[in-house]
Amino acid sequence: MPCLACPPMNDVSAWIINEVNRQLAEMEATADLPPTGRKRIAGQSIVYSIRLDPDEVTALEHRAALVGIKPTVLARNLIRIGLSGRANAELSDAVDRVVAAAQELRGYVP
Repeated sequence: MPCLACPPMNDVSAWIINEVNRQLAEMEATADLPPTGRKRIAGQSIVYSIRLDPDEVTALEHRAALVGIKPTVLARNLIRIGLSGRANAELSDAVDRVVAAAQELRGYVP
């Protein structure tokens, strides 16, 4: 069943870039909020809960399934990309490589 919340594959790069830019703008708007006071231990992974609406969860699950990874892995990687501070051109190139790899993988499925 196709994902109704997901943009067409040829619009994925633009959609992801726009979404990352929107989220970065939100992050900048809240940058002066005080820290949460959590103590972090170097080298230790921390579980962080976020709220997503049902359409976002569906889109995340659909995209993850397309490339054969868990939705949590995709979410973590999208967050890392968004936080990395890379230029849009680099992000666009990375997204294009992911889309091309997914399309190539689809070619192996009968």
